[in-house]
Amino acid sequence: MSLVPSATELIHSLGATDRIVGVTLNDDYPPAVQKLPKVGDQTIDLEKVLSLKPDLVVLDSSYEQNKKPLQDLGIQVLELQCRRLEDIPAAMLELGQALGTESVARERADAFRDELAAIRPLEKKGQVFVEIWGTPLMTVGRDTLINDMLEVLGLENCYADQRDYFQVDPEDVVSRQPEIVIFPIQGASPAPSATQELLKRMGQNPKVVALDADLFFRPGPRLIEGMKLLRKDLVEAD
Repeated sequence: MSLVPSATELIHSLGATDRIVGVTLNDDYPPAVQKLPKVGDQTIDLEKVLSLKPDLVVLDSSYEQNKKPLQDLGIQVLELQCRRLEDIPAAMLELGQALGTESVARERADAFRDELAAIRPLEKKGQVFVEIWGTPLMTVGRDTLINDMLEVLGLENCYADQRDYFQVDPEDVVSRQPEIVIFPIQGASPAPSATQELLKRMGQNPKVVALDADLFFRPGPRLIEGMKLLRKDLVEAD
């Protein structure tokens, strides 16, 4: 059982999708998991989990609130840590050991590293503001998965002097004059970027790139696709 969409995608990448007995309400990839029993989101239905009789429950260290209740019920829990890019192949290997698919895990981990190394940095650099959330306005600092992805692409996070994910003062964003704004979208009709509207009111006109949130913010193998799309969008915007 998987209690976080990123873990579901990692299990899928190892060819073990058919072994998943339940997922969260937020799971949507691969499409086949949408038909599986749902056990909640950040708050799970423990009785539902027990009824599905999982041999192993996989979660992420960022959402570990369910770990102790599950262990108290005698359920084996595997806690993955996917906070940096380097954690993704490591999580594949850890999952492979737990699922008995070590050889596939090694192949997928090596392929992820190779694909990551093959991404060419952009020739034209740029200061980037990543809009994690519009209201309140939130962004991300260094030592994070998203900052790692920007560095691979040769981009500079305009909040690399900060750490982690945090709320930011709109006036401070304006003062940093980002050349590029990246914001996540879900669905076919995304809302406009709050940062873009803010900067335009202040006479600034950055490049704005809307990215599928699942490809850029969900820590899993599809991050490679997200980085390639961002690179393509920025090259075409020049």
